[in-house]
Amino acid sequence: MTAQLIHDPASGVAEEPRGWSWSRVPRPPRAVVLSFCVSRLVVVAVALVVGFTRSGESWLSPLLHWDYVWYSEVSAHGFAVVRDQGQTGWPFFPLLPLFLWFGRALGLPSGLVGIVVVDAAFFAALWGVHVLARRHYSERSADLAAWGLSLFPSSVAFTMVYSDALALAATTWAFVSAEHRRDAKAGVLGAVATLARPNGVIGAVALAGAVDGPSRARRVVRVLLPSLGVFAAWLGVQWWATGDPLRFLHAKLAWDEVTVVEAVADVRAHVQWPELVLVAVGAAAVLWCWRQRGLPRGWLVLYLLSLVPSLVTGMTGIARYSVACFVPAVCCGVALERMPRALRVTCLSVLLAALVVVSALVFTENWTP
Repeated sequence: MTAQLIHDPASGVAEEPRGWSWSRVPRPPRAVVLSFCVSRLVVVAVALVVGFTRSGESWLSPLLHWDYVWYSEVSAHGFAVVRDQGQTGWPFFPLLPLFLWFGRALGLPSGLVGIVVVDAAFFAALWGVHVLARRHYSERSADLAAWGLSLFPSSVAFTMVYSDALALAATTWAFVSAEHRRDAKAGVLGAVATLARPNGVIGAVALAGAVDGPSRARRVVRVLLPSLGVFAAWLGVQWWATGDPLRFLHAKLAWDEVTVVEAVADVRAHVQWPELVLVAVGAAAVLWCWRQRGLPRGWLVLYLLSLVPSLVTGMTGIARYSVACFVPAVCCGVALERMPRALRVTCLSVLLAALVVVSALVFTENWTP
C-alpha cells in the first residue's frame, strides 16, 4: 500500500499524513527472508523424513527432543521437577517455559507453540544480524551473514525448542539499539535475553563494554541494570525455593557434562570432533575479520564470553553456543564477501550439506545439538 500525499497550501509541500500506514512498517531484507525460508525448510524436511520412519510419532517429534522435554515439564509442573540422576528444571530459565505455559492455557499444543516462538525469534535474530553487518561493513556482507548463520549446521537448534534463538534475537537487537543510543530499549532487550538463558547476562556485560560517549557511565547503567536486576531476582527466587541462589549452576553437576580439563585429560573419551570443527570454523571467521577488518570491542568481548563459560561448566552443545551470538555470523559474511564467487558458492553449498547431515544426526543418532 502506498501512502497518499497531502498538499499543504500554506507551505506548498506535499507531506505524508500522520498516523499508521503500511508504508511505514519496516520490511525485512530479501536475504533474511530467503535464507530463513530455505534453511528452515531443509531442517523441517529432514525432520519429516525421520518422523515418517518412526511409527507412532508425529512429524513434529524429531524437533521435540532434548531440552524441549525439560521446558515442557517446567511449564506444566514448575522448576522443582526432578528426573533421573537428580536432574532438575532449574537450569532452564523462565522465558521459554512462560511461552509454553501461555500456549497451553490457550489450548494450543505446547510443541507447536515452542517451534513457532523459536523460529520467529530466529527470524528476528537474522534480521538483527543483517542490520549490524550492513551498518559496520556492507550490504553484501549483511546478505551473506544472514545466509551463513541460517545454513550453519548447528543452527538446527534454532528450529528445535531451545531458548538460544530467543537469547540471540534479544542480544542482537540490544546491540542494534545501543548503537543507535537507545539505551533504555537496549537494557530491556538485555533483560529479555537474561530471562531466556543464563548467558543472557553475559551479553549485557558485553553490551556495557560497547557503549561510549561523554555520558558513558550513565549509559552503562542504563544498558546493564535491567539485566542485573532480572538476574538477581532470579537468583533470589532460587534461594527462596531451594536455599541455593546458584541452584541453576549446581544442578548442572547432575548432567553428563565435560569440562575443558576433562577433555584435555582424555581426548578420545570426551571430545566430540564434529562440534570442535564447527567451533573452529566460527573462530577462524572471527579471527580473520578481527585481523583484516577490525571488530568493535564489545563484539569481541561478547564472542569470548559466549564460549569461555562453557569450557568450565560443560562443553556439551558448544557448537550451538558458538553461533548463539551474532559475531561469528557477521564475520562469516565479511569473509564470504572477500572470496571469489566460485569459492563462495562452494562454501555455502558445503554448509547446506552439513546442515542436512547434522540435522539427521541430531534427529536419529542421539547427537547433542
